[in-house]
Amino acid sequence: MTRLRNVVVDPSVDTGLPFWVLDAIFSTPHISSVEFGPSLCLPAEFDGSIPKHLRLTGPVASLTSFRRPVRTDTQYSQTPEEAKLLLCLFKRIHHTIEVVEMPIETAPFGAFRRRDWPCLRELILRGGPRRSLRAYLLENLTRMPNLRVLKLELAHSSESGPQHICPPGWTGGCPWPELEVLTVSNPHPDEELFAHLPDSLQELTIRCFPRRYAVAYSWAREIKIMHEYGWGLTLPTSDELLRLLRRCGTSLVRLRHLDIEFAASSEDIGLMRHIATAFPTLAFLQIFRYRTNGCAQDVAFWTALGQALAPLTTLRLLRVHFDLRRTENLDETGIYQEGLVGITSQHKEAVTALSCALSPTVQFVCVMVIRDVSFEWIPYRIVRDPTSREAFRVECADKEYECIDGYRYVICLFSPYALFMWLIICSMKEAWRHVRNTPGRRRTVVVIESWE
Repeated sequence: MTRLRNVVVDPSVDTGLPFWVLDAIFSTPHISSVEFGPSLCLPAEFDGSIPKHLRLTGPVASLTSFRRPVRTDTQYSQTPEEAKLLLCLFKRIHHTIEVVEMPIETAPFGAFRRRDWPCLRELILRGGPRRSLRAYLLENLTRMPNLRVLKLELAHSSESGPQHICPPGWTGGCPWPELEVLTVSNPHPDEELFAHLPDSLQELTIRCFPRRYAVAYSWAREIKIMHEYGWGLTLPTSDELLRLLRRCGTSLVRLRHLDIEFAASSEDIGLMRHIATAFPTLAFLQIFRYRTNGCAQDVAFWTALGQALAPLTTLRLLRVHFDLRRTENLDETGIYQEGLVGITSQHKEAVTALSCALSPTVQFVCVMVIRDVSFEWIPYRIVRDPTSREAFRVECADKEYECIDGYRYVICLFSPYALFMWLIICSMKEAWRHVRNTPGRRRTVVVIESWE
């Protein structure tokens, strides 16, 4: 198998590979990419091949990609053996690795902190809180000067609350001067990282992990995972989010993609006004706003929200979660027993009021709704007067975004389980043939999204 370059192994959480097999994989010289599932190693009690002092026996392949994705609705192993194995491996591939995706619980922070990573372009850490808090997270990631993508999709402990990424009073600037994509989840309200972001940043996401809407319903599998691992979830208010974004100043002159998640407060409109002023180059804006007691949800509020965003004259696509849930389905723990089925008149009123005040460059506004036990973005096309360019109505776009950046977009929003079943039932080849033959544009782009 001298042409073998990529290895994908997907054992269940209770299994894994024996050490001697993993040792052979990592020692195969022509392998450049490996990907693992919920588990990596066999538990030590079932694997007699694990040496007492764990180390790889031979020369290690020049890996460029190591991925171990974490899904918020699936258990994954976090054994000490996996952490030790990854530490041994990453000490020896630091000069070649370009892409790393893994659970933070077994991430090799010792290697991150003590080695240089000249080729690393993409780092994705997911999961729960770190086991050790001896150093701030940023202090472990300062030797990655060419990093372009950094995603910190991390829950915090249900006991300790959000943690700082950047040490308070940090004066070392941004260790990633070419960073283009940043995701931060459950940020501390006084997080100083945002004051040091480089002007190269193009995409910024400030979100919950897991997403708040994904754990708001009694049927969500994420609820069980959070309880089992002791994860907490803190939703910043619009006031706290405004404080974080103000730390960015006016340096993010290239920002084109912004994704935010927050609880409603008296600063909702102030937050939107700041976004329109501080990030005038935005082309894509995604807003998850969750209702609180006494918050405005009427037509006048959605009109004011649209007016606050009107200065965004490069905005093309706006996606909004209105959180128009039925309060009678809320139980005493804050969990909803049912979801809305499809679009309601409230959705239509809200999207119409919001759309009328937006810049003429905005072609679509999308609304998230709940259908049975899944989530779906419903796109609305803004119909404008051809002369004045004023919006006078919205109409459902039938799940197609037409003419966004010159292409037709077919939007497919799946839960992880639904995505898996779709791939089983309909091969990607057949799916592409169906989409390719969609009449209209010369080219169609399939956007498959997961709501995890």
